[in-house]
Amino acid sequence: CGRFDAFYEYGLSAWDVAAGSVIVKEAGGMAADFKGGDNYIFGEEILVGSPAIFRQMLDLIREYF
Repeated sequence: CGRFDAFYEYGLSAWDVAAGSVIVKEAGGMAADFKGGDNYIFGEEILVGSPAIFRQMLDLIREYF
């Protein structure tokens, strides 16, 4: 419903992110692991967000994680 522009979390299992990442991507959002790759389902970390701020959020995540 557009309440958040981005979301990140770590220490996750595949069942924590699988359905949510599909919903975000189908709505036009982006999903990645903290390195910017596609291993967010089994990599225990995820960043999702709108394309407008995704790159900036990824840069912040890389800086602190």
